[in-house]
Amino acid sequence: MTLILSIVAPWGIWQCTDYRLTMMQGGHVVGVTDWSPKHVTLLCPDGACSMAYTGQASARWIYRPVPITPGGAGLDEQTRTNAANAGRLIAGTTSDWLLNTLRWETCTLDQSLLHVRDTANRVSNFRRGLTAFAAPCFLGGRAWWILIANATAFGAPLGRFENTGFEVTEPCLFAVGDLGAVSRADIQRVKKIIARRPAYPEDHFALLL
Repeated sequence: MTLILSIVAPWGIWQCTDYRLTMMQGGHVVGVTDWSPKHVTLLCPDGACSMAYTGQASARWIYRPVPITPGGAGLDEQTRTNAANAGRLIAGTTSDWLLNTLRWETCTLDQSLLHVRDTANRVSNFRRGLTAFAAPCFLGGRAWWILIANATAFGAPLGRFENTGFEVTEPCLFAVGDLGAVSRADIQRVKKIIARRPAYPEDHFALLL
């Protein structure tokens, strides 16, 4: 399971995931690919969000036609893609599902996060185990930590996806997923560093690698 590390502070958000996909085969973990991005950036009229997932790496969903802006770039190609796939059952990565789920009319950040939760509850293979979407965001100029998950913080299954979150008023480090992939000493080291506001955003880039 992927480990998602997120630094959330009133002055910025930094998030890190691996790109590796694996599957169980004959009782063993087998690598599928080392290049499958697990995060998307969501821009809304009232805020922005960096969303990453851990858990089920694949999904099946009904294709949602991408809204088309008249005169926009790639208009003809997207029109053909919509016509060819509208209403079809699509199988792909969870990132593909997330992108297709978020391709709808312009809405608020809160509406988008609720839409992800409600749509995830209709994806059957997400019920096989823990799946979580870490979604730290800025809303109205304030930092928030949002988690959309089908389990509690202690890993107890809920049987459904729920949104939890709170405003972040001081620098925090959040870890979701394979907590065994990072040592307690490393966590404490990062916490000490992020307590100070960096001179440049790039100063925190190497912390989560």
